[in-house]
Amino acid sequence: MELTETRPVKRLVEDFRSFSISQLGRGVMRRNRQTEGGFWLDETSTQPEGRYHINHGKDGSVAVELSYPAARATAHNSVQLEGVAVTYGIKPFAVCPSCATRRNKLQIDNLGRIACRGCFDLAYQSTRDNHGNSLFRTFRKHLKIKAKQAKVQRVLYDGAYTRKAKSVLRLVKKTGIECHRI
Repeated sequence: MELTETRPVKRLVEDFRSFSISQLGRGVMRRNRQTEGGFWLDETSTQPEGRYHINHGKDGSVAVELSYPAARATAHNSVQLEGVAVTYGIKPFAVCPSCATRRNKLQIDNLGRIACRGCFDLAYQSTRDNHGNSLFRTFRKHLKIKAKQAKVQRVLYDGAYTRKAKSVLRLVKKTGIECHRI
């Protein structure tokens, strides 16, 4: 009987907290922009858990100082930002402190270390689920809708749906799952 070598099971992205560049808002690369605020570490939070402060260097560099709760104490990390010119302006990217690649989202482990998904060697839950079993997919979609729905603070503004409400409604329509509370 031959022994087959098994690959180690990767840890999941969903088990890590994250920092997304989109939480900084628009115009983050401009000097005259608001330089501090709060950010969410996961989709289940009702209020920001972390704080950020944007530093603009004299040489044109931009860095974000992050502070957030970790296992033993508050963690403090600095992440460089890099802007890429696109047709509508400058798109900011966070530079991974470990491998120096541009990323939209960085993962944070329990000890407070911050790096990209590749450096932590993470996989998505959807890559592990039995793709033939529709129950797993439906459950994941339901959780995604619920998380997005929790972030909607205002459904209507001046008689029209807000962007976040429209996003939830599009997702509900796309998945075909009934949504009872919005």
